[in-house]
Amino acid sequence: MWKAIAVALLLLLAAGEAAAQSRLERFARAGNVDDAELAMALMARCIADRRPELVRRWLAMLPGTLEELALLRRGGSDFSFCLGDRELVMEGRSLRFEPRAARRPVALAFVERRLSQAPAEAPLPPESDPWFVAPMAALSAQTRVDRGSLAVQDFGHCVALRAWADTRALFATEANSPAESAAVRRLTPVLGPCLTEGANIRVTHRNLRLILAEPFYHIMASAPAARR
Repeated sequence: MWKAIAVALLLLLAAGEAAAQSRLERFARAGNVDDAELAMALMARCIADRRPELVRRWLAMLPGTLEELALLRRGGSDFSFCLGDRELVMEGRSLRFEPRAARRPVALAFVERRLSQAPAEAPLPPESDPWFVAPMAALSAQTRVDRGSLAVQDFGHCVALRAWADTRALFATEANSPAESAAVRRLTPVLGPCLTEGANIRVTHRNLRLILAEPFYHIMASAPAARR
């Protein structure tokens, strides 16, 4: 089990902000899955905007390692400032997340904000290994790593390389839009062939972006002139 990172949401609203609360549409509800996912997405966007160096260090680490956990414990102490968003009021509540649950939304937000930097064509050949193959080879057998997350990244790496333009187009669409549905339809023929034997990955419109985001980032970052 991965240890959860706790982010305190003790929002001390100024008088003007408190007065504005009556005009806000949505307050977070304890135990509500949709609110928790929205809070995570809002925090991920904020982290991608305000802590890009932390995100780069995070995504360079293998998921599930003690190194990753240590980074988030050090760098995540100030994540609470990222939840003062007017789209969802988190007054007096807290959000607990596992690194594996937060990593994908943060990678997605990071990619979406840098999509203009992504080349029009994949900068790696289709047979290229995923980014994590080399660091995995250097690990001892006893090192803890989230192999399930790496299996999902292996799938995403395959899809992104085989259908780079359509993957890029997916990130440019609005969620739940006709354009998103069209992008997913174009990607669908690639999904099956990219699954390894025995793998079972549930793919929906909602999570396909999350699955493809980090593999896309690592491929994009491999371009010679990539501005990461």
